Amino acid sequence: MSWFGQIDITFSPGRGNSFGAACATVLYFAFLKGGQAPVYESLDRLLNMLVGPPDNMTFHDLGTALKACKIESIADILVKGKLGALANTIMSADYGKQSISSGINMVPLAR
Repeated sequence: MSWFGQIDITFSPGRGNSFGAACATVLYFAFLKGGQAPVYESLDRLLNMLVGPPDNMTFHDLGTALKACKIESIADILVKGKLGALANTIMSADYGKQSISSGINMVPLAR
């Protein structure tokens, strides 16, 4: 999961991912509390139009994963098993799986 390229939280199979899940959750709720969601959504729509879909997890994806795990506040991550469930949800679903689709397409010139 990349936060505008400034923070990259990596989730890897077979590793303890609770720390990453906690960091992502804290950043997500701080972001919402800061009132920046509308600004981010506008920028995200613009970037989707100009560049294409993101190749990492978005705030919307994380929000969906948090809802699936019934995490509604930062306090919920203190409940035993919630972070593990979030990490497992992120790893088992399509949330945030990198899918870099950019590349150079070579088209021969017609004669």
